[in-house]
Amino acid sequence: MKKTLFRSIFALHLLVILSLALSACSQATPIPGAAAPEGGKIGVRKLINTHLGYAVEFPSNYDIAQYSETGVSLIIGSLLNTQQPRADIRVEAAEQGLSVDQIADQFAAEYEGFDLARNEITVDGVKAIVFDQVPGQDFFRVVMFVHGGRLYHLTFSPADASLGETFTQMETLYNTVIGSFDLDPGP
Repeated sequence: MKKTLFRSIFALHLLVILSLALSACSQATPIPGAAAPEGGKIGVRKLINTHLGYAVEFPSNYDIAQYSETGVSLIIGSLLNTQQPRADIRVEAAEQGLSVDQIADQFAAEYEGFDLARNEITVDGVKAIVFDQVPGQDFFRVVMFVHGGRLYHLTFSPADASLGETFTQMETLYNTVIGSFDLDPGP
């Protein structure tokens, strides 16, 4: 009896701690060296991250949340919101000597057995590889490219046309981010 009561109290405390931790994680964090002033277009804001060498526009109803030193999410409300489209931008050192095609081949190998759609686009004049229908909690779209010794890895979700308006909103987010991506944001 005492053991069951102890376990119940322990489980309750654990739930409270996890709830508080997740609540803290869901808050947007300011990014050193980044700014999000109003953009020149109606309904668009701009993220400028000189530290990681990029600037990007995004719809004004999105917030910026930093989840690591090199990663940000463009979200509506909370990092825990899985009902709305989102974008993640992660920048890391590119493996020495590997092209974007080789990096994309490594990525595709991780999803062996899945039918990933692979395309090539240009992001600010740089060749990029796009994977669509990447499986996860939801299907997502991945864009990757190499510039200045850095690998830029962007994900957009949900990439599932059967979701109707939510997919349309994700496409708007994707087109805004990709169409405005600037690899020379200046000081």
